[in-house]
Amino acid sequence: MNGRACTNDIRVRRDTVEAVVLARVRDQLHEPSRVKAMIAEMQSHLTHLLKQNTARAAEAPRELKELDTRLMRLRGRLRDGDPDMAPDELQAAIDRVEMKRRQLMSGSQERTDVARMLSSVPRAAELCDERIALGLQSDKTACEEASTSSEKFFRMRG
Repeated sequence: MNGRACTNDIRVRRDTVEAVVLARVRDQLHEPSRVKAMIAEMQSHLTHLLKQNTARAAEAPRELKELDTRLMRLRGRLRDGDPDMAPDELQAAIDRVEMKRRQLMSGSQERTDVARMLSSVPRAAELCDERIALGLQSDKTACEEASTSSEKFFRMRG
């Protein structure tokens, strides 16, 4: 076959085929019931994440205080010497506690991000529509942005 998928000599322009095939996809994506379902699912998921993060935030001050106290004790043991632990072991313990503290502190940024995404959900269908239109026009930047956004959303759902 010499690289040909078909033995007939019919030729069709790529842009014509894409327009016909992608028009059906675009039409299905615009279907009001699908748009409503997508928005409802996104809102539900983001609301769930926000509730989880808010519950964790309530515990954060107590945990931060405990971590700070632990860090102070570990640093004192490192400074003064410890008969049971070598300095590298103490430093590793300090590093772990500091990392846990940073993670706890980053939770407030995550709550802000989720709240911002939740507030933008009603506009999500419109933004999606814009990206699809630009993608159909072979706008490489729009295609990359759409891909990155969807990957981020599905990773978050994960």
